[in-house]
Amino acid sequence: MTDRVLATELDKQGNSVVIKLADVVAYSPVLPFFMKAQADLMIAGHSTTMFIATNKSKGVYAEHNGSVVGCIVFDYKDDYLKLAYIVAGAVDPKYRSRGIYSMLHRHLEAIARTLGCVKIRSDVHPSNTPMLNTMKALGKEITYYRVEKDI
Repeated sequence: MTDRVLATELDKQGNSVVIKLADVVAYSPVLPFFMKAQADLMIAGHSTTMFIATNKSKGVYAEHNGSVVGCIVFDYKDDYLKLAYIVAGAVDPKYRSRGIYSMLHRHLEAIARTLGCVKIRSDVHPSNTPMLNTMKALGKEITYYRVEKDI
């Protein structure tokens, strides 16, 4: 299965970045990057997501010189919710602050619209300040915090 090229864009340093769509994450080069990013988030104590793949899991990812440097993996519901849910998003630390996540998110929004979604949702750990700031810059609102009690 071949992933689709969506665009070629320049990052903030003028490097060419290829944005691709993986219709099936499991068979895409985005999977190893995604799994490593999830492990890094868990080690840093930021991850609140659980990776639950469905037949609707897709990935928007960025490549530079043939290597995956960022991704957003998402699921969507075409039921009454009309929701695209970001399972996880990450950019390689060497490529951060170059606008890559914003590029990916812009393409995710366009894809979600074509899938009939009317809302994009994600969970962000409260200690993950960089991602919270990124989400705010992309126009997202923090709508709730999960409350739990250990017993």
